[in-house]
Amino acid sequence: FPSHDSPTGILINGTWTATGIEEIVDNGTWTNWGVFNPASGTVIFTVNMSHTIVSGGLFHNLRMDKAGSTAWTVTLADDFTVSGDMTLVNTSNGNRALTIVPSGTRVVSLEGNLTSNITYSWIPFGDANLTLKFNGSSDQTMSHLANNALTIFSNVNIDKPGGVVKLGSDYGLYGTTTINPGNTFDLSPDGGVTVYVPSFQGLTYRDWE
Repeated sequence: FPSHDSPTGILINGTWTATGIEEIVDNGTWTNWGVFNPASGTVIFTVNMSHTIVSGGLFHNLRMDKAGSTAWTVTLADDFTVSGDMTLVNTSNGNRALTIVPSGTRVVSLEGNLTSNITYSWIPFGDANLTLKFNGSSDQTMSHLANNALTIFSNVNIDKPGGVVKLGSDYGLYGTTTINPGNTFDLSPDGGVTVYVPSFQGLTYRDWE
C-alpha cells in the first residue's frame, strides 16, 4: 500500500483525501487547517522528537511510536476522533520515551481498540484535562502487548451506542472513569476465561438517568 513520509511535519491548508490503507508518517508537527479525509489509512508519529497535533478533527488509525533514552512529548492541541484503532509504542531502553499531554481541556473519541506495546518503561497518557471517550458502535478492547502497562491519567468516559469495552490486560486508570447508562465495562475479553484487574482512582457508574 502507498506510504507518505514527511521529515519535517505536515501542514494541510486545503483538502487531503487519503487513498485506501496508506500510511502517513509524520516526523514533525501535524497541523490541519483544512480537511483531512483519512479513508482506511494510518497516521504514524514516529522518529525521536516531540510532536504537536492540530488534528482538524479526524484520524482513522493513529499510532504514536517512540524509542530511546529521551522523554518525548506528544501534545494534543485540539479535540479529535479516531474512527479506527489507536496504538501507543514505547520501546525505550529503560526510560519513559513517550508522554501524551493535552494543551488545554481536550477530548479524544475512540471508536476502535486501544493497544500499547511497551518494552521497558511505561506510557503516561494525559492528565485531568484530557478525556478519552470510548464511543464505538461495536466491542472495543483495551490491551497492552508487553510486560509494562499504559497508565491512563486522563479521564475515561464509556458512552457507546453499541457493544462493550473489554479489558485485554491489567490497567491503571488514575483519572475519573465514568460508565454511562446502558454501557458495560467487561473485565474479560473471552467470556470469563481470563479476567483482568483495573486499578481505579475514581469510578462513576451511572445505572440510569
